[in-house]
Amino acid sequence: MKFYKVSSRKNGRKVDIVIKASTAEQAFDIAKNKYKIKPVSAKEADPPFYLKFYNDMTKDKQIRYDDLIAAFKQMSFMLNAGISIHATLEDLIKYTENERLVAVFDKVFTDVNSGRTLTEAFMDHKLVIGGLPISMISLGEKTGNLSESLNMLVASLEELRNNRAKFKKAMRYPIIVVSAMAIAFVALCLLVIPQFKSIFAELGADLPLPTKILIGIEELMSNYGVVVALAIAATIIFIKNRYKRSESFKYKWDEYILKVKLIGRIVFLSNINQYTTVLSLLLKAGISLEEGLESSSMLLANDYMKERFLSVNRAIKRGVTLTEALNETKYFDPMSLQMVNTGEQSGELDKMLGSVAEYYKIKYDYILDNLSAYIEPIMTFFIACLVLLLALGIFLPMWGLGAAAKGGG
Repeated sequence: MKFYKVSSRKNGRKVDIVIKASTAEQAFDIAKNKYKIKPVSAKEADPPFYLKFYNDMTKDKQIRYDDLIAAFKQMSFMLNAGISIHATLEDLIKYTENERLVAVFDKVFTDVNSGRTLTEAFMDHKLVIGGLPISMISLGEKTGNLSESLNMLVASLEELRNNRAKFKKAMRYPIIVVSAMAIAFVALCLLVIPQFKSIFAELGADLPLPTKILIGIEELMSNYGVVVALAIAATIIFIKNRYKRSESFKYKWDEYILKVKLIGRIVFLSNINQYTTVLSLLLKAGISLEEGLESSSMLLANDYMKERFLSVNRAIKRGVTLTEALNETKYFDPMSLQMVNTGEQSGELDKMLGSVAEYYKIKYDYILDNLSAYIEPIMTFFIACLVLLLALGIFLPMWGLGAAAKGGG
C-alpha cells in the first residue's frame, strides 16, 4: 500500500490530504466517497510522520493471533473453493482490517507475481507473523495441499491464542493485588513516613532498622523517584531491544528463563508441546524424519531449546534411533520415550508423537489452569513482607519512645 497526497479546491482554497491507497485512481475514489471532496490531482507521498514513527516502533512486533487466524482461515476457505492464490491474496489485501497484515499480503502478492514461492515470499515477514505460518505454508506447498495445511495452521494458532488467554487470565488477579499493594506502600511512604520522620528527628531517638529502611525508601522516592522510574523503564526497553537484536543475549536469556521456577516450566512445556505437535503433523503429511526434525526445531521460540533439539537431527544422521536421540536432550520422561520407541518399532511414529504431544499438552494445560494456586503463596508472602515492614517501621519507634517516657517518669 502507498500514500498519495490528494489535492482539491474548497472555498477557493487549495486543500491537501494524505490518503493510503494502492493506486492514484483508488486514492481519487476514496477522496470522493469518504472525504466528499473533488480531487484535482494525486501524487505519491511519504506517510505521515506519526505513522512512520509508529511503524518504526512496531515493525518487529508480532501481529495478533486473532488477525492471523481470521486471515489464514479466509485463505484456506478460498483455496479450498478452487480460487487461485493470486485472487486469494488480492481479496486478503482488500478485506483484511489489520494494516500491518495488509502490508504483508501486499508484499507477498508482489513477490509471488515476480516468481517467488509463497514460502519464500512469507519468509521475509517471519518477525511479524512468526515461524509457524511459514512452516505450515511450506508443508502445504511440498504436499500440494495448501488448504489443509492452512487448516492445521489455524487450529495451532487458535490453541496458542487460547493458551495465552489462559495465562493472562491466571495472572490478572495476582498482578492487580500486587500492584494495589505496591501503590498503597508507595503512598504511605510518601505521605505518612515524612510526618513520623520529623517527629523522630525532633526527639533524636535511635531508630530501629525497619524504620531506617522506610525512611531510606521515602527519601529515595522523594528525591530520585522520577530518575528511578526512568531507569527502570530504560532497563526494560534495553533488555527487550537486546533480546530482539542480539542472538547471544537471547540465547543466554532463554537458557536462564528455563531455570526460573514455574515460569521456566511453562516455557519448557509450551516449547516441547509445539515441537512434538508439529513433528507429528509433518511426518503424517509425508515429510521425511530429518526434514521434519529440522523444521520442528526451527519453529521454537526458545533458542536454547532449539539448539538442543537441532542436536536430535545431528544424532539421527549419526545413525542412532529417534528414541536415543531424544533421550540425549534430557527433556523427555520415560513414558514419552517409551511411546516414541513404540512408534518407531510399529511404524506409526506420527501417531505416537501425536500422543506424546497430547501428553505434554495435558501437563501444560494443568499448570496454566492452576497458575493462580501456584502464585498465591508467593503473592501472600510478598504482601506479608510489605505489611510487616510498615508495621515494624512505624510502631517500633513509638513503643521505644513510650518505654523511654515511662522510664523517665
